[in-house]
Amino acid sequence: MFMFEPTNYVIGHTGPITFELAGKFFSEIPWQHLPRVNHNYELFIGIKDTLHLLIEGEVLAVKPGDVLLIPPYTSFSGQQESPGGLSFYWLHFLAPASLFSIQSFDRLQKTKLESAFVWPLYAEGLASTNELILFQQLILAMKHSVWQPELLDSFTKTLLLSLSATTKQSLLTTSKSQENHLIGFVTDWLQKNYAQPITVQETANNFGYNKAYLSHLFSKTMGTTMTSYLQQQRMDKAKTLLLESPKTIKEIAQDVGFQDEKYFSRLFKKMVSVSPTDYRRK
Repeated sequence: MFMFEPTNYVIGHTGPITFELAGKFFSEIPWQHLPRVNHNYELFIGIKDTLHLLIEGEVLAVKPGDVLLIPPYTSFSGQQESPGGLSFYWLHFLAPASLFSIQSFDRLQKTKLESAFVWPLYAEGLASTNELILFQQLILAMKHSVWQPELLDSFTKTLLLSLSATTKQSLLTTSKSQENHLIGFVTDWLQKNYAQPITVQETANNFGYNKAYLSHLFSKTMGTTMTSYLQQQRMDKAKTLLLESPKTIKEIAQDVGFQDEKYFSRLFKKMVSVSPTDYRRK
């Protein structure tokens, strides 16, 4: 798997961050990045046109607003020339290797992120206006601070904290979207299979999730339990059949997933406030 996929992140505790060097690159003529292996992290944020890189044998393009973080001792080089006018921010910084690791999005979902840095290895269009302003301030401080290490470390950490906050917000949005997508599949499946004697456990097994997790997620998203949702689907279909079909109540009960006619009738009356027979007489 390509390490720089958009689903991979660098995560670590908010430990010491050491500034090394930063700048705003601009080239009026076509330009291609030289081969390099850094001993530190290098952060890129695209400003104009596209930076074409080859990282550990994989092709990657950094466009305006894109964020790229290359970990220490990673081999990379230009993949092809970029046109004249190419511009991007770059920053070299050190962070304790023992505090940082690369994790997938799936693992991040199970991690408490309140007190952690979270940076994408690569993310399209992630950089906010705040990160661009902080980059400008860092470069200005570098030029006019007579190299005060503590000040530059502070500016660097502020920039990286801002990027981490932007990343976390993006993760929350992505996680919510994926959860809604999953529950959409579950509701579609329940609507298509309501006539079968399915259970919550069978539904969880069908989607490859833990029963308790899927039940909790379903209730949080839909505002009702999976069992109640399935029962409502069955009752809605039963009401239609009672009014439009000549089938017996026993047959209708079986058609909507109940093998016990008496249990179906009791549940129908509880949910609809009238018995199936009285409902049919309407």
